[in-house]
Amino acid sequence: MKPELKPIFSWDVPNFDLEHWMPPDPDFGVHVMLFIGSQGDDKSDCFDLLLCTPRWFASRLEQTEVESGQYVVFLKQYDYRKFRSYIQSYIDRCDGVSWPEVANKLDHLASWEWKTFDTQVSPRSLMNHLEPNTD
Repeated sequence: MKPELKPIFSWDVPNFDLEHWMPPDPDFGVHVMLFIGSQGDDKSDCFDLLLCTPRWFASRLEQTEVESGQYVVFLKQYDYRKFRSYIQSYIDRCDGVSWPEVANKLDHLASWEWKTFDTQVSPRSLMNHLEPNTD
């Protein structure tokens, strides 16, 4: 099973549109939602990460003194194409025999919305049982 990147957006930017957004400050931090699903399937799961510059992240340390770097992607300066290319490259290296296996690999980059559920009985597999049979 191969994953496919679907929409990318952020609640932190106008119109949720990261592709056309220009940060008001060169040092920025925004929460990003990646929607990723199986190739050829219109369903997707949400994976969350923080996209920021190293200087923005360092400024948080001045306030908190300790900060986790989990689920953070750094850019020297904002460039949507470089960010998307990095994400796509990571996704291209994640495959597996089942969606939970793939999603667990993707969870090393961005927080998978269903990671705390039993991955043998994922919400996706439960939905497949609840959807009406069209046969």
